[in-house]
Amino acid sequence: MNLIQKVISILSVMCILCISEQAFSQNFACERGYKGNVKLENNIGVTKGFNGSSFSLTTSHGFGFGDGFYVGAGTGIGYWLSDFVSVPIYLDVKYNILDSSLSPYAECRMGWEAIFPESGFGSSILVHPEIGVDIHHFTFGVGYKCNSGSYAYKADIWHKERLMFKHHVITVSIAYNF
Repeated sequence: MNLIQKVISILSVMCILCISEQAFSQNFACERGYKGNVKLENNIGVTKGFNGSSFSLTTSHGFGFGDGFYVGAGTGIGYWLSDFVSVPIYLDVKYNILDSSLSPYAECRMGWEAIFPESGFGSSILVHPEIGVDIHHFTFGVGYKCNSGSYAYKADIWHKERLMFKHHVITVSIAYNF
């Protein structure tokens, strides 16, 4: 069974659980008003020739419209195992499908990411769709993240080089919603 089949199997089980779940309380994500979250991500690089694996800690704050729709903005910090740090700034859009304490969701984060390699600076455009399940105040998700941009670094004392890149990663995340 390959990775895609495993992800589809897990998501199918989550959807079946969500449909069969008889919740006594309303989904926290479907309440109207301010929403925030803190998310921990494990990012697994899938770009050939680049170790794009990293860990990220992000936070998003915004407004829930009461019908499962959320719009917010977020930032965070990521540590890449290829020895650089990144700081994203993004728009966060999320939709919860069911109004129950166990609900599948679809989310997309889009924005800009500053990249700080050992010597130099870079930036990239960030696109990060994700699907998963909300269980009370917790979120469990699987997503895809694409960064496309460039960074400058010192090749030696007299020269700076600019590298273009496109990183693809699969993300696995857990978040606490408040």
